[in-house]
Amino acid sequence: MKKTAILFIQGGEKGAYKVDKKLVSYLQDSIGKAYKIIYPKMPNEDNPDYGSWKATFDKELGKIEGKIILIRHSVGGFLLLKYLSEKK
Repeated sequence: MKKTAILFIQGGEKGAYKVDKKLVSYLQDSIGKAYKIIYPKMPNEDNPDYGSWKATFDKELGKIEGKIILIRHSVGGFLLLKYLSEKK
């Protein structure tokens, strides 16, 4: 059986990837091996811009087949919501 993917999008500020990694680790420990968490390091985390984050969303979502759960934190939520609002 294929694992459901969870795409976790970090928040934005200097060091956000490292800080949010603790959330990702806790989540993975809590849900076990039934899910695969994908946690890309977003570009320019200390000064997020939609263009570079959009490119990462395209890349990461393009790799995933089947069911997906999206989790986002802080500014990552805003940028992911903008991205999803532009997609059909």
